[in-house]
Amino acid sequence: MAVAETQGDVRYVEVAVPAHTDQLFTYSVPAELSDRIRLGQRVWVPFGSRRITGIVMRVTDRTDLPQERIKAVADVLDLVPSLTPDLIELCLWMRDYYFCTLGEAIATVLPAGMMHRTRTVCELVREPAEPEWEELRKTAPLQAELLERIVTDHVRSASVLARKLPGKSVYAALARLAEKGFLRLAMEFSPGKASPRTERLVELDPLLRANGKCQEIIRTLEKRAPKQAEILSILAEQEDQVPVRTLLSYAKTGLQTLARMREKGWIRLRRRTVYRDPYAAEEIEPPEELTLTDEQQRAVDQIRGAIESGSYAAFLLHGVTGSGKTQVYIEALKKARELGKSAIVLVPEIALTPQMVRRFRSHFGDEVAVLHSRLSEGERFDAWQLLRRGQKSIALGPRSALFAPLENLGIIVVDEEPEMSYKQMDTAPRFHARDVAIMRAYMNQAVIVMGSATPSVESYYNARIGKYTLLELTRRIDEIPMPKVELVNMTREPRPDGKMPVFSRLLKEKIEEKLQAGEQVILLQNRRGYAPLLVCKECGFVETCRNCHISLTYHLAGHRLRCHYCNYSKTAPEVCPKCGGVNLVYRGRGTQRVEQEIRSLFPHARVVRMDLDTTVRKWSHDRILSAFGRGEYDILLGTQMVAKGLDFPNVTLVGVVTADFGLFFPDFRAPERTFQLLTQVAGRAGRKGKQGEVVIQTFSPWHFALICASQHDYRAFYEREIRERYSLGYPPFGRLIAVHFRGRSAEETSRVARDFAGRLRKLAHNFTVVGPSPAPLGRLRGMYRWQLLTRQLRRVDPTAAEMRTAVKTVYEELVEEARRRHVSVAIDVDPVSLM
Repeated sequence: MAVAETQGDVRYVEVAVPAHTDQLFTYSVPAELSDRIRLGQRVWVPFGSRRITGIVMRVTDRTDLPQERIKAVADVLDLVPSLTPDLIELCLWMRDYYFCTLGEAIATVLPAGMMHRTRTVCELVREPAEPEWEELRKTAPLQAELLERIVTDHVRSASVLARKLPGKSVYAALARLAEKGFLRLAMEFSPGKASPRTERLVELDPLLRANGKCQEIIRTLEKRAPKQAEILSILAEQEDQVPVRTLLSYAKTGLQTLARMREKGWIRLRRRTVYRDPYAAEEIEPPEELTLTDEQQRAVDQIRGAIESGSYAAFLLHGVTGSGKTQVYIEALKKARELGKSAIVLVPEIALTPQMVRRFRSHFGDEVAVLHSRLSEGERFDAWQLLRRGQKSIALGPRSALFAPLENLGIIVVDEEPEMSYKQMDTAPRFHARDVAIMRAYMNQAVIVMGSATPSVESYYNARIGKYTLLELTRRIDEIPMPKVELVNMTREPRPDGKMPVFSRLLKEKIEEKLQAGEQVILLQNRRGYAPLLVCKECGFVETCRNCHISLTYHLAGHRLRCHYCNYSKTAPEVCPKCGGVNLVYRGRGTQRVEQEIRSLFPHARVVRMDLDTTVRKWSHDRILSAFGRGEYDILLGTQMVAKGLDFPNVTLVGVVTADFGLFFPDFRAPERTFQLLTQVAGRAGRKGKQGEVVIQTFSPWHFALICASQHDYRAFYEREIRERYSLGYPPFGRLIAVHFRGRSAEETSRVARDFAGRLRKLAHNFTVVGPSPAPLGRLRGMYRWQLLTRQLRRVDPTAAEMRTAVKTVYEELVEEARRRHVSVAIDVDPVSLM
C-alpha cells in the first residue's frame, strides 16, 4: 500500500481505531500537519464526544464524503510511524484470512497499550542561543512557547503540553523542534502502567563554558565551597553530559549541592530515558570456531544465494537432533547482515530463549533484541522501540517477535516450526506464526527458513511437492551416533504391591548407572501436579472442577486440588464429600509424584523439577537450566518444556515416564504430536561425543508413532501418516475451519451452534460440515463449549473460497443474535487442535 501523492491543499486520511469494527474513518488533514502525515502513524482524532488514538491506514487527496461530515485530525503522535508499510499490509491480510477485525489485527501487531497507554516525552538536547530564540519567536511562536515551557517549567510530557495549549498542533510542533536538534522525542508507557526508566544527567552550562569564566569561579569556590568547585572541575573536563549518580558518588556529595549550583546558573540538569535490556548484564562467551559439515555448507550456500537474490524463497531445514540447524541459521543471518538486511528468529518456548540469546549474541552482539511475554511491558516496549529506530536489527523470541517493526527484512527463521505454541488459540486473530511468517517474508521478498527434526506433515508435504526447498541434515555433528532407544512395555512390569510402578526395572538401572558415572539424566513426564485424579474407592466419586468438565489435580504444596484450566483450587478433602468414606486414593502421576519417587529411590541424587509450577517467576526457566548446565543437578525432571532445543553435553540418558499421554486424544494430529515429542526429547541424549540412551515407558509399544520415534525414522512416520490424511481429507489435502461456541447456558450454546450448522449446510455444495457437537472439554471456566468443523478438499477448491465465504456469511448473519443469547462465536482458520 503506497502513500498517495498530494494533489491539493487538503489531504484525507483513513484511520483505524481501537474499536470492534472493521470500518476505516475518514478525517481531513489540517494544513499545518499536511507534510507530517505518514502511513502507519498514530494520530489523535475526534471520535464521538471524545478523542482517541488511531492508526493511519491510507492517505489520499480525495473523498466522496460530504465535507460537513468530515472532522479534522487533531494531531500526529508519532515522529516515526508505529507500523511499517509491510506490517500494515500484514494486518489487512490477517483480517481477511483469519476473520478478525482490523482493530484486533493491529492490537496483535503493536506492543500492548500503544493505542491507549503510551505518551510522548520530550528530552531537551540543547537550549537555543539568543538569535535562535528570536528567530523561533518570530517564525514559529508555538515552537518557541513549547520550548520555553520545557526549559523553564521542566515539562516532559507532550500530553501535558497539549492540555496547556488546547486546539494547537503540539505534537507536530514538537516534532519540528526535534528535527532542529533542540529536543529528542521518545515514547514511554504512561505512569502507573509500566514505569519508564530514566536517569538524570548534569552538564556545565554552555554559556559558562563559552565565556571562559569557569576557572575563575572554581578558584573562588575552592575554600568556601570545595564540593561545588570539584563538580565544576569535573564537568569542565567533560564534553558530554554526566550521570548525576556517578558524579555525586565521585564527589561524595548530595543533590542539594547540585540544586544550589543550578540556581546560580552554573549547571543544567536533564533527564533521559534509559532503554531496558534484561539480557545486557549476561556474560557472552565468544563463538566457537566451527567448521561446517558438508550438509550444513550446502544448506547455507542455498539460503545465502536466495538472500543475495533479493527475492522470496521458502526453505524447510529437516535435520536430525544435534545436526547443527542453529549454526545454519546463524550463517544465514550473517549474510543478511552483510547486505544490510534485518532478521527475525522465532523460537517456540520461552525456556529456549536464554540459550538462543547467548548463542546469537555471541555472533551478533547488541544487534539482537529479545521480545517475549515473560519480560515486563516496559522491557518489551523498549526492545520494540530500539528495533523500530533501527538501533537493533535482529528480533528474537516466541510468537510475538514475528511482528518486530523492522525495515529491509532479509530473513525470518522459524525454529521447531511444527510447535503448537506458534498458534494463537484463545483470542482473535487465531493466527499461526509460521504461516504469517511465510506471508510476511513473501510481502518483503525475503527468505524464510523453517527448521525441525520433526517437521509438520503439512510442511514436509509442501517441501516434497516443491512449494518449499527441502534442505536435509541427516547426520549429527562430529558423526556422533543417534541415541539408542528402548521401548518398555509397562503391562509386563511386575507389581509387587499391586500398583503400577513409576519406573520400570530398566529405567531404574539406567538412572543408577548414569549417576554412578557422574553423568546427567533428563526425565519427561508431560503432566504436572502430583496426581490427576482423587477417587473414592467406596463410591467411585471423583473431585471435579466447579467451572470445568475436568477432574481436579492434586498438588502437594498446601494439600490442594487445582484445575489446570481455570486455576480454581480447594483444599483436598480427608473424607469423601459424597459418601463420607475415608478410602480416598490418588490415581495417575504428575511431575510432583515422579519427583517424590526419584528422591525415594535415589536419595543422593540432586533433582530439579521444571514445569509450570516451578517456572512462574521471571527468569525461572533460565535459572533452572543454567544450574543444570553447570552440573549443580544430576536429574532434570519436567514437562514438554525440557523436550526441545536443550543442549547439555553431560546428558547421556533420557527417560520418558509415560509416553501414552495424549496419544489417544480425539484429534487427528495426536499421533504426530506424540511422535514429535518423543523424537525431540530423545535427541537431548548424547549430544557431545558420549553415547546417548533413551528409555520410553509405554502401555502401547505396538503403536506406529512410538515405533517410528524409537527408530528415529521420520520418513516412515510421514509415509504412513500422509496416507491416512489423504484417505480422510485432512491437511494437507483438505482445508479446515473450526467454529467454536461459548456460553454460560448449555441450552442457548447448543441452540446457536445447531442454528449455525443448519444455515451453513444449506450453502455447503462442495465442502463438508461436521457437527456441531459438544467439545471434548465440554465446559471450561464456567462456559459451555460446542464446536463444528468444516472441511474442503484442496483438489476441489485449493483456496477453499466457497467454504470461507459460506462461514463468513453465516457468521455475519448470526453473530448479533448469538450475542443477544450471550453466546460467543469464534472462527478458527487452520485449527491445530480439535480439543
